[in-house]
Amino acid sequence: MTRGSCPSLTVAFAATAILAACSGGNAGGGSSLQALPAPQSTQVALASQTSQPSTPPAAAVRLLATIVGTPAIGTPGTYVLGISAQSADGSVITGAYAKPIVLSDSDVTGATHLTATSIANSSTTVSIVYNGLGGSALGGFQGATITAKSGSVSGDVLFLSNGNGCTTFKQIPGYYPCDLQSAYSLPSTTAGAGQTIGIVDAFSDPNAEADLGVYRSQFGLPPCTTANHCFRKINQRGQLPHPLLDSTGWSVEESLDLDMVSAICPNCRILMVEADSNGSKDLGQAVDAAAAAHATQISNSYGGFEGIAETKYDKYYDHPDSMVVVSSGDGDYDDTPEYPAASPYVTAVGGTNLSVSANGRGWIESVWNNAGVQGAGSGCSAFEPKPVWQKDVGCPNNRMVTDVSAVADPYSGVAFYDTYITSNFGGWQEVGGTSVAAPLIAGVYALGGASAASLNYASYTYAHTSALNDVTDGNNGDCGTYVQYFCTAEVGYDGPTGNGTPNGTAAFGGPALLAAQSSASSLRRPAWRHVVQLPVGTPLVHACAKPEPGFYGCFAIMVAP
Repeated sequence: MTRGSCPSLTVAFAATAILAACSGGNAGGGSSLQALPAPQSTQVALASQTSQPSTPPAAAVRLLATIVGTPAIGTPGTYVLGISAQSADGSVITGAYAKPIVLSDSDVTGATHLTATSIANSSTTVSIVYNGLGGSALGGFQGATITAKSGSVSGDVLFLSNGNGCTTFKQIPGYYPCDLQSAYSLPSTTAGAGQTIGIVDAFSDPNAEADLGVYRSQFGLPPCTTANHCFRKINQRGQLPHPLLDSTGWSVEESLDLDMVSAICPNCRILMVEADSNGSKDLGQAVDAAAAAHATQISNSYGGFEGIAETKYDKYYDHPDSMVVVSSGDGDYDDTPEYPAASPYVTAVGGTNLSVSANGRGWIESVWNNAGVQGAGSGCSAFEPKPVWQKDVGCPNNRMVTDVSAVADPYSGVAFYDTYITSNFGGWQEVGGTSVAAPLIAGVYALGGASAASLNYASYTYAHTSALNDVTDGNNGDCGTYVQYFCTAEVGYDGPTGNGTPNGTAAFGGPALLAAQSSASSLRRPAWRHVVQLPVGTPLVHACAKPEPGFYGCFAIMVAP
């Protein structure tokens, strides 16, 4: 096998048991906005090859092989091999061999050949062959494409190590965790332990934990549940939440926030704080509750109009021991920005369009602006004083929004999963808005792992601009007679994107840029990853109603298929 050729995996295992279970149903439906099929995860045990289904099985279109653990090149080891299959309707089933497998390797014409022995069923053999990565700086098994065959079923699949990989699911549009980790050079698989990301939203989503489980399972992320003490939900008083069921679209925001922090920091714990309403005081008290529960980062994807009384709410966002992150809003440039993004005690997060590129990074970003309909919020506050660490000259005395940014354009949106949506088009969706960018940045802070006090609110990003991707193209509207950087991307600081987007974690309290990039180098976007995104011009749906005085709106925008 020559380096660069398509590697292959041949698996002879209990095909009938897996394929018979691949006929699961779909979720969603009932609205003029059509639902995407929702994969349902069902655990099954791999049977012997003598098992026969009573009815013809559904056709499997995708197989995934997962090795639990990270095999070292040149070092045999004992690992558990898991197999999952996906049928044409999107349903997923998984299984695992009862006994570990032993992997040994040898290099032949530039390839590494792995042979598995000690399988539970002696009649089952597994032979893994993949190309090119063995012994390289990319590390042993991350990111190899393979072809799997089970009986008469075969298809291109992904070989996952520690749940980390990048494949395309036809019915799930948008960027996946592997894309986001690649785009921002993040050490997501190795960092984040010991961090707790608080997510503040309004009302209640009773399906939140279950939907989060589907998302994490689909993309090979470790489980985060109440049972394993990774996931916890409280109300704004720090108590178990009451069933204040969502009737306004905030459940979309809740699922999106949970999925994004999972995508960026799968090793983090998650604290979900549900406010009684979308009132500014209730949401502020929910932020206090997250801080009191020792959240190391607190993500807020909501906001409203600035007003003369807003400074009295700053106390809710002033938590020196927690990094508080807030979306800048989806309303393009305005004379005044959204609040609480304008608070001097938060990291205000703007939005970009993220696209694949042939450049060295593999990605390129511009300011998010959908033809003046919506885009990243920015502006010079009318009421908040300028923090000492912010030095832009066009807004000399007041707070300028934003500080940093990340992907937010719905037309370069992310995949997320939600089944509790009042308009009944739940399941897998593509979504954007600065509601994507804020939890993403909260996750990057968690990967950095530094204490909030040492980061001094958003000041750390201003002191480490070389560790950010400077966004220099695009605008979020017409500044009129105002200073052009308020709405137009420039070299260095600008309003729509702040100091730039993450390039590793060094601007967020993490290790040096070089070390961060080295840890994430195996996540560089693989050539075979085909992103399914809905085209520009597809209708967009705001999850929440526009804010009103005293009440905030969330910033999630779905692309309606």
